[in-house]
Amino acid sequence: MSQQVIKVTGTGKMSVAPDQICLTFSLEDTVGSYEKAVKMSVKKTQELKNCLVSLNFKESDLKTLSFYVNTNFDQEDRKKIVSYSFVHRMKLVFDRDEEQLSKILEAVSNSETKATFQIEYLLKDPEKIKSKLMEQAVKDSKRKAEVLALAAEVKLGNIVEINYSWDQIELYSRPMSHSLAVPAFLSKKSFNIEPEEISISDTVTVVWEIER
Repeated sequence: MSQQVIKVTGTGKMSVAPDQICLTFSLEDTVGSYEKAVKMSVKKTQELKNCLVSLNFKESDLKTLSFYVNTNFDQEDRKKIVSYSFVHRMKLVFDRDEEQLSKILEAVSNSETKATFQIEYLLKDPEKIKSKLMEQAVKDSKRKAEVLALAAEVKLGNIVEINYSWDQIELYSRPMSHSLAVPAFLSKKSFNIEPEEISISDTVTVVWEIER
């Protein structure tokens, strides 16, 4: 007789307050030559770094995500180059501190960088959260299996198999982005964001033997 089993999927759910902030800055400009585009990027990047250094960050805290220079052609003569555009995207990650966030945006708004930005709230130790989710999911699966076994008048035996998908879980909250230059009104006196808790869930499927 083939082995009789019961397969149940359990779910783990959590709502966690974020404890880190990720600021993504984008520097962009269009100039007449490739060399000027590179030099302008270096200049604006250094200005942004100077803002952060003035707030006790290190220059190395600002990490490059991407950098590229586009060649722009004349609309009528597609072989004629008219300008070059650069885009430099960088991120700064630090422990959650809304006052520090306000100071950063205020400093950048008073600079010549004309940086655009996006704010994300993150979890500092995502692996710890994922482990708790898996633990909850397995316990939920066992509870459901016990209810089913009781209703079917059987007993749960040994675990035969555990399936976990390892899917990507979004562990961030993105309450604000600004497609224009960092505005001057975001001062430490007026800036106030309270991100919602990060709600996450995950599933685990467990297979048990059935004992009569």
